[in-house]
Amino acid sequence: TQKSLTTDLAILLTTARFFATLQSLLEKELPPIPDLNEIHTRMENLEASGISADANTLLEVQRALQHSRVKLAVVDNQISVSEVRILFERFGEYDNNSLGRITKYYLSKPAKDENDRDKVDLLVTRFCSVASTNEKGLKLRLIIPNLEEQMETLCRSKGTDENQSVQAAIIARLRQLGKAVTDAHSLNSVMEAKLLSQIRNFKISLSEMFYAPIVLAEIVRINVAIHNKLQHLYYAEQARLRMETARMLRSHSGSLEVIKLDNPAHPYVSQCNDLTLQMQQLLQDVKRNLAEQIMQDREVRASFEAEGGSISQLITSLEDCLKRSRDLLKKLQDVYTRLGEKGSK
Repeated sequence: TQKSLTTDLAILLTTARFFATLQSLLEKELPPIPDLNEIHTRMENLEASGISADANTLLEVQRALQHSRVKLAVVDNQISVSEVRILFERFGEYDNNSLGRITKYYLSKPAKDENDRDKVDLLVTRFCSVASTNEKGLKLRLIIPNLEEQMETLCRSKGTDENQSVQAAIIARLRQLGKAVTDAHSLNSVMEAKLLSQIRNFKISLSEMFYAPIVLAEIVRINVAIHNKLQHLYYAEQARLRMETARMLRSHSGSLEVIKLDNPAHPYVSQCNDLTLQMQQLLQDVKRNLAEQIMQDREVRASFEAEGGSISQLITSLEDCLKRSRDLLKKLQDVYTRLGEKGSK
């Protein structure tokens, strides 16, 4: 019908413009993006005049939309979910009506692959939640009212009793996995236990059940809860690292008071001490940078979960080496202090 074609046209036109925005933002070469503006203008003029399109016009529009959908699928294959995430990070909150149409584009694809599922995961979470900033400046998200109804509208279907027990089991498992993250006490514990990978792998295992409205609604709740928890953990981690750095600087300042005797060897000890401090500061920067990358990039989180143990062990080993270096420097300072006292007698 003319109404359904107009709805599909709006979905495809918005998606095409979204891809064009991505192409411009990322300065990335993409296959040709279909131009639907002419068809859109024709359909708008018909609607404005109150005239119903004839069968030939509707058939022509239908074929054009089918052809455009194929072209959009080719373009979409060249776009990763991380690139879509970059766009949202740059633009902040995207227009909600447009976001809804783009989400419907992915949900209406006849055959969905892993890349489509990841994009739906991201898009429905953005569409069904709003940004909020708390008193600490943390960027949190809040779930919109009537989540289930909104999800049924997006999916163009209502929840049924079919597979109800299966869906209930899926929701229970999602809540269990989500709770493991929301109960975590540190960002490192989330990474080392590979909790985010467990959730992702479970989503992959759901296959088509992933797209059931009631399951998607629960996924949105879990995603928002995890996002907010990670923000709190990141804030706590950054505060802890700042305190460590301040304590380290105070400790270094105190140790410099020892190196004040008039002995030509002391400047070299002081230089070693300075280099040790610089190395400690660099390690603090590395830990801060890792925490920031883990928060901002899903691929970094996946990589850290895969290699997190070895990375943490490496940093811990370096910190232990620096601690031993400081202890040796203190002993060396004591030796020079005693030599200086003997020389002055």
